[in-house]
Amino acid sequence: MLRGTLPGHLMLRSALIALACLALAGCGSGEEATKPGAEAEPRTWIVNVGEAHDAVAQASLADYDEAVARWCRCRAYEKLAVAEELLRDLASRESVISPAGAQKAEAGNDLSRVAGRAELALERLLGVALPGPRPDSSAEDLAKVHAEASRLVEACRSGIMAGVADHPVPPQEFERLKRKYRGKIDTGIFIATWKNTQAMEDLLGEWPPIGRKMEDLVSIIGAKGEPRKREDGTDVVRYIIREDLNGAGFSFGVQDGIIRSVSRWGLE
Repeated sequence: MLRGTLPGHLMLRSALIALACLALAGCGSGEEATKPGAEAEPRTWIVNVGEAHDAVAQASLADYDEAVARWCRCRAYEKLAVAEELLRDLASRESVISPAGAQKAEAGNDLSRVAGRAELALERLLGVALPGPRPDSSAEDLAKVHAEASRLVEACRSGIMAGVADHPVPPQEFERLKRKYRGKIDTGIFIATWKNTQAMEDLLGEWPPIGRKMEDLVSIIGAKGEPRKREDGTDVVRYIIREDLNGAGFSFGVQDGIIRSVSRWGLE
């Protein structure tokens, strides 16, 4: 717990920002906005929605370890997307559907179970400790673990958003981004899918999206995207980049005009 003489609301803000920084650096290099005028680092891998569930519920232990290590090198918005997927598995009482291979217990976690794998992955991803699900954990026990993990994920999101609010993009940098990316992210059919997807990834590397205004993203790209509603009623704006039936999609979760989450999914 942070101590000092700061007013309560400032202490909370500092704590949230500190937690966000911990989440970014907890297991691998975190996200850093590229310096103005510099090229974003090329992207050779992407986290897709649903990948986290497959890794904890179906993958061999070696593939699970590789996936978690890769998630820990993700950008902040991708870490949050993975964490949200993992939360769904924390309440599972199912065993892992895995190819042949040894299962083991690590740090008190039963890695032959979906909830145990999800919990350990979240610990590595966010750099925090959670009460590990046990083989005899009841539905009530798992619900408590899920609730605690959900609070930590939301605190991480709030910390990132607080940091963004404290460090707005200078007007000249915003104009540079518009000059660089306007018209480069085409969402029509029969386009250069890889090139357009790479442009979106580069933009999100230079302009970390969590906590930014959706209208600013629209201004940079020059296209509004497709508004949707999730099953839980939250607003989403989708950008679909496709070539025939193949391609990629980016979904931006929005509340009160502010981007709160980003997920990437593939089209097949």
